[in-house]
Amino acid sequence: MSVYRGKMPIGTQEHYDGTWPRLRDEYPHWEPTLRPYWQQAKAAGELARQDPFQLILDLPGPQAIPDNWIIMQYLPAAREAINRFLVDSDTMR
Repeated sequence: MSVYRGKMPIGTQEHYDGTWPRLRDEYPHWEPTLRPYWQQAKAAGELARQDPFQLILDLPGPQAIPDNWIIMQYLPAAREAINRFLVDSDTMR
């Protein structure tokens, strides 16, 4: 999100380099859980038609986010999906 909001300069992201491959490896485990949440989220004012997490993880790394208009449209959908998941998870406790 720091990249999305322009608060993190691109050159300061090196410490995230190891995180990107790990997220790619672990996302298949989370995909079925997050699917119903992103399907309810909006991207570019409409319901998301694609998995925002997979779109993001298909990029070579976070440095590719700011120049990608489609990804910029889907970042809010990913955030919304995570928020809904966390609210539901907290409610189930």
